[in-house]
Amino acid sequence: MFSHLPPKERLGYVGIAGLLLFAVGYVGAQRLRRPAQIVFETPLVQPEPARQAPVQPITDPKPQVAPSASPAIRTTKTLAAPGSVSLNSATAAELQTLPGVGPATAQKILDFRKENQGFRSIDELRHVKGIGEKKLAAMRKYLKLN
Repeated sequence: MFSHLPPKERLGYVGIAGLLLFAVGYVGAQRLRRPAQIVFETPLVQPEPARQAPVQPITDPKPQVAPSASPAIRTTKTLAAPGSVSLNSATAAELQTLPGVGPATAQKILDFRKENQGFRSIDELRHVKGIGEKKLAAMRKYLKLN
């Protein structure tokens, strides 16, 4: 077909044919690609408003209490008045009115007081096992030395 043409012209025709094939291949590849998704700024369909259950009036004036493991042990702790518990003369029962102090911690405080001939400052409670910064900060306003 191109044999009658000089070599330079043949090369030109082959180059043009190659470019045409490349272009057709490129267009075909573009058509095979996935189309872009359309994103709308506002929803096309308005959602239905949420349905709310009717409000039931409270008929029982007693507060609901979560059941504990042992209902017989349910107790409330009455806190001491601020500055009313003396570290050097309080009994175990008085020490238990402090926040975070139960029977075991009260006994540890009494043992420490007995071994060290009393407390010289409220900060010495930090030396009692089981009393840290947070517990001491919670108890501090209820304590006095004498």
